[in-house]
Amino acid sequence: MIINAVIESKDGGTLVLDFPRSIYDVYEKLQSVGIRQSPHQITLSDEEGDDVRVKLYSEDETGKHLLLTLKEQNSLADANLLAFMVDNAKPDFRSKLEQNLLHDQYDSMLSRYQRTSFSRTTSRTTSRWPTTNLLP
Repeated sequence: MIINAVIESKDGGTLVLDFPRSIYDVYEKLQSVGIRQSPHQITLSDEEGDDVRVKLYSEDETGKHLLLTLKEQNSLADANLLAFMVDNAKPDFRSKLEQNLLHDQYDSMLSRYQRTSFSRTTSRTTSRWPTTNLLP
């Protein structure tokens, strides 16, 4: 399962990457088209006027459903990590994970910032957050 990313800088540089891949390779490829931001700082936004625009797509059904768990607030690094996690899951778990993805059993992947806020909130109070997120 592969997620593809089309990344465009406002300066006109365009990059097409397939995930999962080494985060260091992502850094290097971004720099090759003049993007100096970290993959952790690049959100999955495709709005006119953004410094960096990102479009994600997948050609297989599992990948398409996996993309539904990513939101505009997630980062390029989040998309890469998510693809890596699914791609490297143990075979018995991966089969169940893929079936759950195909049946849209997951709401969203929390971004790094959201996970930090979430852990602070739940450590002080009883959690009322959905339990269907892909990452704790």
